This record gives sequence, C-alpha cells and structure tokens, in this order.
Amino acid sequence: MSPSAGPVLGTICWGHETGVVEDVTRTFADYWTGTGAIDAASDLETIELDDGEYMESEVVDTESYTIRLRANVYRPGDDPVIKYRTGATEGACLAAGWTSYTVPFSSLGFSQVRIENT
Repeated sequence: MSPSAGPVLGTICWGHETGVVEDVTRTFADYWTGTGAIDAASDLETIELDDGEYMESEVVDTESYTIRLRANVYRPGDDPVIKYRTGATEGACLAAGWTSYTVPFSSLGFSQVRIENT
C-alpha cells in the first residue's frame, strides 16, 4: 500500500461518494485490501467480512491530527473490531502493531485502519 497523495486535511469517507459531509471520499475497492470482500460499487459499496476475515485501509498521511473513526454496520448481529496503527513515516506506520480503537487517537504522521470480524 502507498500513502494517499498529501495529507488528508479534514475528514475522509470510504465507501460513499455522494451525500456525505466528509471533505474527502474514497472507494473501498481502490483503497482497502485484505481477506474480506468488497461488494457493489459507488454509493452502495460495502465491506463484507466472514468470521476471521479482515480488511485494511490505505496508509493515510494524516500529519499530527487527532483521528476519530466511525463505522456503519448494516448486518444485524455484526460487531466488527476496528483497529488502527500510526507512525512518523509510512514505513513506521506499517511496522507498528495494531491498537483496538476505543477513543480518538493522535496521529504520529501516518495512519492506517483495520476492520476485523472475529
């Protein structure tokens, strides 16, 4: 994965392209990889995770902003685990361990998100 082009200033939304309030929109298909599946396209795009599967976002150049994550869960009973990692460089971010997301965190410069279905 490579970092996004320049810092994402403001907010980012993956999986929806229209009708969002975020400053930057991205597709899952172009910016997420892993063992799960990406279903549909454009504003109908979703990530589907069976037990034990995961998906990881692109590495985002977030500078030293505070990061707040939100997720839409559409399937009743699903409770995906959201994790993040951050580092001063792209390489440091990719080498960092995953932290379970519970509260907004301070980015060290680059950040990445992971969604798991346990």
